[in-house]
Amino acid sequence: MSYATLDDFKTRFSPIYAQLTDLSGGTTADDTVGQARLDDAHGSVNVYLAARFRTPVDVSVDASLAQALLSIVVPFAAWECYLKHPLKSGKMRVGVEADYKEAKEKLLRIADGRAALPGLVPLPAPESTGPAAEVFGDDGVFTSERMKGF
Repeated sequence: MSYATLDDFKTRFSPIYAQLTDLSGGTTADDTVGQARLDDAHGSVNVYLAARFRTPVDVSVDASLAQALLSIVVPFAAWECYLKHPLKSGKMRVGVEADYKEAKEKLLRIADGRAALPGLVPLPAPESTGPAAEVFGDDGVFTSERMKGF
Protein backbone atom coordinates (compact mmCIF):
# COMPACT_ATOMS: atom_id res chain seq x y z
CA MET A 1 0.00 0.00 0.00
CA SER A 2 1.43 3.36 -1.04
CA TYR A 3 0.99 6.42 1.14
CA ALA A 4 2.36 8.83 -1.46
CA THR A 5 3.03 8.80 -5.18
CA LEU A 6 5.93 10.15 -7.17
CA ASP A 7 3.64 12.98 -8.33
CA ASP A 8 2.97 13.87 -4.68
CA PHE A 9 6.72 14.01 -4.09
CA LYS A 10 7.32 16.15 -7.21
CA THR A 11 4.50 18.54 -6.30
CA ARG A 12 5.57 19.03 -2.67
CA PHE A 13 9.25 19.59 -3.46
CA SER A 14 8.91 21.03 -6.99
CA PRO A 15 11.42 23.87 -6.48
CA ILE A 16 14.25 21.45 -5.60
CA TYR A 17 13.01 18.05 -6.84
CA ALA A 18 15.44 18.05 -9.80
CA GLN A 19 18.39 18.91 -7.54
CA LEU A 20 17.43 16.20 -5.06
CA THR A 21 17.18 13.48 -7.69
CA ASP A 22 19.90 14.42 -10.21
CA LEU A 23 22.89 12.62 -8.73
CA SER A 24 25.32 14.21 -11.20
CA GLY A 25 24.66 17.66 -9.77
CA GLY A 26 22.68 18.95 -12.71
CA THR A 27 19.12 20.12 -12.89
CA THR A 28 17.47 17.21 -14.68
CA ALA A 29 15.02 15.32 -12.50
CA ASP A 30 15.58 11.57 -12.26
CA ASP A 31 12.28 9.88 -11.48
CA THR A 32 13.99 6.52 -10.93
CA VAL A 33 15.95 8.03 -8.04
CA GLY A 34 12.84 9.82 -6.75
CA GLN A 35 10.80 6.60 -6.76
CA ALA A 36 13.60 4.65 -5.06
CA ARG A 37 13.80 7.22 -2.25
CA LEU A 38 10.01 7.26 -1.97
CA ASP A 39 10.06 3.47 -1.60
CA ASP A 40 12.75 3.81 1.09
CA ALA A 41 10.60 6.37 2.89
CA HIS A 42 7.57 4.05 2.85
CA GLY A 43 9.69 1.35 4.47
CA SER A 44 11.02 3.72 7.13
CA VAL A 45 7.56 5.00 8.00
CA ASN A 46 6.19 1.45 8.21
CA VAL A 47 8.90 0.54 10.72
CA TYR A 48 7.65 3.26 13.08
CA LEU A 49 3.97 2.52 12.45
CA ALA A 50 4.44 -1.19 13.10
CA ALA A 51 4.86 -0.40 16.79
CA ARG A 52 1.09 0.22 16.99
CA PHE A 53 -0.55 -0.72 13.69
CA ARG A 54 -0.64 -3.53 11.16
CA THR A 55 1.49 -2.35 8.24
CA PRO A 56 1.24 -1.37 5.53
CA VAL A 57 -1.68 0.77 6.65
CA ASP A 58 -4.75 0.68 4.41
CA VAL A 59 -5.26 4.35 3.56
CA SER A 60 -8.52 3.67 1.71
CA VAL A 61 -10.45 3.65 5.02
CA ASP A 62 -10.18 7.41 5.59
CA ALA A 63 -9.15 10.34 3.38
CA SER A 64 -7.66 12.22 6.33
CA LEU A 65 -5.56 9.14 7.13
CA ALA A 66 -4.20 9.13 3.59
CA GLN A 67 -3.34 12.83 3.86
CA ALA A 68 -1.71 12.37 7.27
CA LEU A 69 0.59 9.62 6.00
CA LEU A 70 1.35 11.49 2.79
CA SER A 71 2.48 14.47 4.89
CA ILE A 72 4.97 12.18 6.64
CA VAL A 73 6.23 10.02 3.78
CA VAL A 74 7.06 12.77 1.30
CA PRO A 75 9.41 14.69 3.65
CA PHE A 76 11.04 11.36 4.55
CA ALA A 77 11.65 10.73 0.83
CA ALA A 78 13.16 14.18 0.35
CA TRP A 79 15.45 13.65 3.35
CA GLU A 80 16.51 10.26 1.93
CA CYS A 81 17.39 12.05 -1.33
CA TYR A 82 19.46 14.60 0.54
CA LEU A 83 21.27 12.04 2.69
CA LYS A 84 22.16 9.82 -0.26
CA HIS A 85 23.05 12.64 -2.66
CA PRO A 86 26.78 12.71 -3.49
CA LEU A 87 26.79 16.51 -3.88
CA LYS A 88 24.87 17.75 -0.85
CA SER A 89 24.18 21.46 -0.93
CA GLY A 90 23.06 23.87 1.75
CA LYS A 91 20.09 24.90 -0.40
CA MET A 92 18.90 21.29 -0.56
CA ARG A 93 19.32 20.84 3.20
CA VAL A 94 17.39 23.99 4.02
CA GLY A 95 14.65 22.86 1.67
CA VAL A 96 14.08 19.50 3.32
CA GLU A 97 15.46 19.37 6.86
CA ALA A 98 12.71 21.29 8.67
CA ASP A 99 9.97 19.32 6.92
CA TYR A 100 11.70 16.04 7.74
CA LYS A 101 12.12 16.93 11.42
CA GLU A 102 8.47 17.93 11.71
CA ALA A 103 7.33 14.73 9.96
CA LYS A 104 9.58 12.56 12.13
CA GLU A 105 8.31 14.17 15.33
CA LYS A 106 4.73 13.58 14.19
CA LEU A 107 5.59 9.96 13.40
CA LEU A 108 7.27 9.43 16.77
CA ARG A 109 4.18 10.79 18.55
CA ILE A 110 2.01 8.36 16.58
CA ALA A 111 4.34 5.42 17.24
CA ASP A 112 4.48 5.96 20.99
CA GLY A 113 0.77 6.69 21.39
CA ARG A 114 0.88 10.44 22.03
CA ALA A 115 -0.96 11.04 18.74
CA ALA A 116 -3.43 9.04 16.71
CA LEU A 117 -3.99 8.31 13.07
CA PRO A 118 -7.52 9.12 11.91
CA GLY A 119 -9.69 6.09 11.29
CA LEU A 120 -7.25 3.54 12.69
CA VAL A 121 -7.44 1.45 15.81
CA PRO A 122 -4.07 0.44 17.28
CA LEU A 123 -3.20 -3.22 17.58
CA PRO A 124 -4.05 -4.61 21.00
CA ALA A 125 -1.20 -4.91 23.44
CA PRO A 126 0.16 -8.44 23.65
CA GLU A 127 -1.22 -10.47 26.51
CA SER A 128 0.84 -13.28 27.94
CA THR A 129 -1.00 -16.48 28.73
CA GLY A 130 2.03 -18.48 29.76
CA PRO A 131 4.11 -18.49 32.92
CA ALA A 132 6.38 -15.59 33.73
CA ALA A 133 10.03 -15.93 32.78
CA GLU A 134 12.32 -17.36 35.42
CA VAL A 135 16.04 -16.71 35.67
CA PHE A 136 18.38 -19.43 36.88
CA GLY A 137 22.12 -19.50 37.36
CA ASP A 138 24.95 -17.88 39.22
CA ASP A 139 25.30 -14.16 39.71
CA GLY A 140 26.97 -12.37 36.82
CA VAL A 141 30.73 -12.67 36.48
CA PHE A 142 31.32 -9.16 35.15
CA THR A 143 29.28 -7.13 37.61
CA SER A 144 30.03 -3.48 38.33
CA GLU A 145 31.20 -4.43 41.83
CA ARG A 146 33.70 -7.01 40.54
CA MET A 147 34.91 -4.70 37.74
CA LYS A 148 35.79 -1.74 39.96
CA GLY A 149 39.30 -0.54 39.21
CA PHE A 150 39.45 -1.77 35.61
